Amino acid sequence: MEQFTIDENGHCVIPAGTIEIGESAFADRYSLKSVEIPSSVTSIGNDAFAYCSCLRSIEIPSSVTSIGNEAFAHCSCLRSIEIPNGVIEIGKGAFAGCSALQSIELPSSVTHIGDEAFAYCKGLQSIELPSSVTHIGNSAFYGCESFESVEIPSSVTHIGDKAFACCRGLQSIKIPNGVIEIGKWAFYCCESLQSIKIPNGVIEIGKWAFYCCKSLQSIELPSSVTIIGDKAFCGCKSLESVEIPSSVTRIGDEAFAYCRGLQSIELPSSVTIIDNSTFFGCSGLQSVRILHGVIEIGEWAFLGCESLQSIEIPSSVTSIGDRAFLKCKNLSSLTLHYKEPIDLSPKLVAELPISDKITLHVPVGTGDAYRHHLEFSKVKEVIDNVR
Repeated sequence: MEQFTIDENGHCVIPAGTIEIGESAFADRYSLKSVEIPSSVTSIGNDAFAYCSCLRSIEIPSSVTSIGNEAFAHCSCLRSIEIPNGVIEIGKGAFAGCSALQSIELPSSVTHIGDEAFAYCKGLQSIELPSSVTHIGNSAFYGCESFESVEIPSSVTHIGDKAFACCRGLQSIKIPNGVIEIGKWAFYCCESLQSIKIPNGVIEIGKWAFYCCKSLQSIELPSSVTIIGDKAFCGCKSLESVEIPSSVTRIGDEAFAYCRGLQSIELPSSVTIIDNSTFFGCSGLQSVRILHGVIEIGEWAFLGCESLQSIEIPSSVTSIGDRAFLKCKNLSSLTLHYKEPIDLSPKLVAELPISDKITLHVPVGTGDAYRHHLEFSKVKEVIDNVR
């Protein structure tokens, strides 16, 4: 490996004619403050300047087409950098941990932003992603706490796992129609994010995708979404409403748990299973309507929904998990669509929120059958007005 000389001022001039800055060429050279790269260089290798913690400025010539993995990782004093036109890929972790980096320019040649490429660039306030970018890797901008807004170009189809996780200052993001996948933990703990519109074409909202986005007030889900992953919106305590489209077939465990601002929810007939703890701790939830088609309500599905006043359960439901409605202390109205109480299994009846505070609404003409049933006779009142 060629050794380059650093002068007493921390400056290095790489000789003309050099084609490649090899792997780890300057790695851990704490004395390096600035470097001149000649126009003959075409490639900057893996870890080339990694942990050069005093490096403040560098100018990359237009001849460079390749920037390797972790090439400038943890250059904690580097404030700005311009990537030359011709570079196609920003390697894995290329600028990870450049905590002082405030601005970076990406050319129109870049198509691929690698995993962790700008992770923990805490000072990076904004970045303009060119329309050439098609891929944003896993954790690409993880922990970029100073980000306030991001516009993703229409060329992007996949947003990687944890791509913008822990961007705590991020207030808005525009996701284009071309995106079909939002990865797991993609916007995890984006605490300042207030609203988001998911474009038509996205099929799955990944697990933990918007977990603990505690300022998120509204979200639009398109008719293309079929799966809402586990804990996708868990802890979004400011979320007041969400319309779940009829395309959704599965809502994962704890998908909306601790969404304390959520007031009402209607679950479409396309959903067959309400998974465990889906609405656990939604203390502001007042009403739930479950359309015919749901067959199973999981364990703790509505546990701790203290403001829940009414719930409607279709006759398609054949299983209710343990403690599904535990601590729903203000529940006063229960609507059942079963034609006869005999249609309900003893286990199903045992998990229904039956008490002397409940007004039970049942199908027309079935009131007496419910009134004379051992368990349903405990309710405050039976009204047969359901058609």
